[in-house]
Parts: sequence; structure tokens; C-alpha cells
Amino acid sequence: MSLGLRDPTPGLAPSLVRVPLLLAAIGVLTLGWSTLQFTCDDAYIAFRYVHNHMVGRGWTWNPPPFAPVEGYTSFAWLVLLELVWRATGVDPPSAANLLGLGFGVITLLLAMRLLDPLRLPRPTLVLGLVLLGTVTNRTFLQWTTSGLETSMFTAVFTWWLVEALGPPGARGRMFAAASLLCLVRPDGYLFLLASFALLAVAPAPWPSVSARLRVAAPALMVFAHLLWRRQTYGHWLPNTYFAKATGAWPEAGARYLASFVIENGVVVWIGLVLVAALVALVPLRRRLLSFPDVARSPGALVSATMLAHAAFYIVWMGGDHFEYRVFAHLILPLYVSGAWLAQWISPNPVWLVGGMLSFTMLSWPIAWTEWRLSLERSTREDTTLMVMPVADALPGPLKPAARAWEALQRWLVPHEIGVRLREHQVLASTFSASLPARRARSDGGWADGGVDGGPWGARPLTRLGSVGVVGWTYADVAIIDVFGLNDLVVARWKTRAEAGLDRRAAHDRLYPAGYMDCWRFNVTGGDTPATLNLMFHPEVPAMTDDEIRRCETIWFARALERKGGVR
Repeated sequence: MSLGLRDPTPGLAPSLVRVPLLLAAIGVLTLGWSTLQFTCDDAYIAFRYVHNHMVGRGWTWNPPPFAPVEGYTSFAWLVLLELVWRATGVDPPSAANLLGLGFGVITLLLAMRLLDPLRLPRPTLVLGLVLLGTVTNRTFLQWTTSGLETSMFTAVFTWWLVEALGPPGARGRMFAAASLLCLVRPDGYLFLLASFALLAVAPAPWPSVSARLRVAAPALMVFAHLLWRRQTYGHWLPNTYFAKATGAWPEAGARYLASFVIENGVVVWIGLVLVAALVALVPLRRRLLSFPDVARSPGALVSATMLAHAAFYIVWMGGDHFEYRVFAHLILPLYVSGAWLAQWISPNPVWLVGGMLSFTMLSWPIAWTEWRLSLERSTREDTTLMVMPVADALPGPLKPAARAWEALQRWLVPHEIGVRLREHQVLASTFSASLPARRARSDGGWADGGVDGGPWGARPLTRLGSVGVVGWTYADVAIIDVFGLNDLVVARWKTRAEAGLDRRAAHDRLYPAGYMDCWRFNVTGGDTPATLNLMFHPEVPAMTDDEIRRCETIWFARALERKGGVR
């Protein structure tokens, strides 16, 4: 796919130039990764699932006889963490961010292949500008860390882009990438559907339907995983979807998108799109560019799929609890397409250099100023639902945009949308510092009234809100998750809006009255840093297997009845 205006220079920069550019980009990436490094509380939820599978309980939150719950959305990430743990002895909290950095490096390496099919003029300059924008963008850097699967998703998504925009002969690899993407996050289903569409409409060297189906063979592992999910958990979608998807919320998603656009300098990219659209109206351009051909090109379908994916989060989910996590994979494609647009507009390098540097430099002031100022806050009280004013710290011309961004943040963050990095850093570090050493010994026992990872036969049971770090530390304590991410009943109960309260991203479900009374909790603590060290109460009789099953059965049936039987 070329610009269609002139003979492009084939290929990318010679290796002698590419290698130093990539090494420099990897160096900046590593610096940014170490600067922004954190492990959020939700990552420890995944780590607990890995532990439970390691000790033979299966991919589940609480030990049997609790019903299996899929409170994660990243099966491939869990498998990778467990493989590393088994092979090297490095546990998930120690391995996750290093793996995230590795996937960040893979994404940068794939940038070269993503540029190649565009066959842009000045390939050395283009590569340098794309890498500069990507590795200095805070959103991209921030999500190479966190302990979540985001960096893996970004790398696999970029691989899918490379293969989808490549020659028809690459369709087999495209299906491999799309299928792996489905296992990294359910979002990947959309890109797998797009892969089938590309296979159906694009010219290809396969003479028969059966030949094309053989190309799509990697998708079989996705269908196998879906059947396994249904068999194991009884549902077609992860429990987290039911907990988080509480109805369309476009007014929130629009603000989330606007905040991302302002903070990341995407206004420049939008400007390039508008100018390119005007240029395309010139009669000469209309003759040189066949719009039906463009509509049938892989680029058009790929772009439509990316827009549909973003629209799902904007319109239906109302954004995301985390700071631009669901847009992190778009940073590199935005810079690549920005370079394409600039050279579409004019062969004059001023457009390329001016547009790309403006895009890059406008992504710095708000994002990095917010980060720098937020470092002054180090307690849970100072960082909970934190909105950091930045306008007064920026030059005059940037103040109006910064104040508009602050207004968006003042609406978003109290609704727990786009919660800032510093809050997640302080929450996890405070919990980790307040908790004892991790206790998950199969031969442990009770000591000094504290839960010491004792055998599950003692039936330690508690209820918590922030379940990640505590749940990983006390891996042998059953935990009722009051926000529903790991609870079948709460994930399907009423929302805050139904109770007349403000909506909250990811934490919008309320547990039913009487539900907690069904459980007999013999472990307390864990709600505040001062009480994180869980305490066992031997005077409280442990629940029997039959009592546990009865509570789950009765209340899950009520939850299904409330939802009209929808599982």
C-alpha cells in the first residue's frame, strides 16, 4: 500500500542506520519503563490465579468446593507467567514487568515491518520520527509495565497489523496473531472476525474454500478455548465482563477519549486527517486515487476494525478504570499513520518533520507534568481519586488545553475512570509494605492469631474490596470479592445507578442485601493499611463444603433470575 502519488522509495532504512535507531529507542524505552514502573493491585488477581493452578486447584479464584470463577481476562498471560515460574522459579510479581518490557521491545522491532508495506519516501527519517514519538509517549511507556497483560496485547496486536497489511501470503500468520490476541484478551475476537473478512475478500493464491480454511486453522485454538471456558466455568464470557459491563455509557467514554486526545497530542493527528481529506478533494488526487480500490484494501478493513474496537470502549464501557490502558496499543499506529498522512498531503519534508515533531512534542507537557507533580503525593489519602492540576505549571499557550483537560479529569476520576498512575503505585506499594511476607505454604498453620497460609482444611474465609495484593499474599484464604470481579453473584447483581448512586467504572456492582449474611467469615482485616494483616478467629466455626455450595447455589440462582436467566 503506497501513497499513490509518486514512485516511493522501496524498503526501509539500511541496516546500518536502522540498528542504531532501534538501539537508541530500546534504551529510551528501558529508561521510561524503569521510571514509570509499577504493579497495580489488579495484576495480583492474575497472580493468585496462577498460584491456584500451580498447586492443582485449577484456574480459579477460591479453592474447591467454591465454584470456578474466571475473574481474569488474559488466559495467555497467565499461562506465560506460570511457564516462567515453573521454568525459572521467578514468581509472577517478579517476572511480570520484565516480560512487559520484553513485549515493548518486540513492539518496537515490529515497527519496522509495520512501515515496510507503506513504502514511504525518506524511510530513515520516518522510522526515526515514529520511534521518537512512540518511546517518549507516556501512555505507551506506562503500559509496558503494570503487571497486567497490556504490553503483551500491544505486541501481538502490532504483529496482527503487520500481517493483515502485508501480502496475501501472510494470511496464515495473520490468523496465528489474531488467535493469540483472542487468548491474551477477549478483545481479540473482533480482530479474528476481521481476519476472516480479509481472507474472504482479499485476492489470494488459494484456489478453494478448503485451502482458505486451512490458512485459518490457528483459529481452532480460540474455539477450543471457548468450549473449555464454557465447560469449566459454565459461561461463554469471563466473569469480569458481567462485573464491568453495566450498560452503555457514551457520556463517560467521550470524555475519556477527549482526555486522551488532549493529553497525548492526538489533536495534531486529527489535524493531519482533516488536511489530508481536503487535499483528497482536489480533482487531480481524485483521478489518481480510486476510492473503490481503497474501500477494498486491507487498510480500510483494518482501520474500520480498530475504530470498532475503540468504539466498544467509548460507547459501551465508558472508557476504562485505568489511565488509557485500552488505547495503549494505538500509540504506534497513530505515529505510523501520522507519517503516512503527512507525506500524503505533500512531498515537502516540512510536512513530515513539522507534523510528526508537533505530534510528539504536544504529547509531553500535560502527561509528564502530571507525572512529575504527582510524585509529591505518597499517601493513600493524597492519591485516592486524585486529580492533579497542571495548567499553572505550563506555558501560557498551553494553559487553555490544560484547563480543558483538568475539567475532564475532574469528571472522570471521581467516576473511577482513567484513574492515574500515582494512585495505583501508592495503593499497591502501601499494601505490600503493610503486609507480612507472602504465606502460601501447604504445610503451614495458624500462628499468633494471624493467617499463616494454613491448610485449606481450616476453611479461612473473609470478604474484601481491594483483593489483589491481599489475595496474593494470603493465597490460601478464600475471599468474597465485594466488587464482583471474582464473584458470580455480585457480578450479576444491581448497579450503583439502580440504587440511585453515581456510576463507577469497574466497581459499579453492589452485592445483594443478605448475601454476606450467608457466609460465616472467620478471618477479618484487609480493608485498610492498618488492618491488612488478616486475623484468624478460631472461635468462629468454619463453613462446611455443603454450606459453601448451598450459599453459592441459592444466590447464583437468584442472580440469574434477576437477569432473566442470562448466564
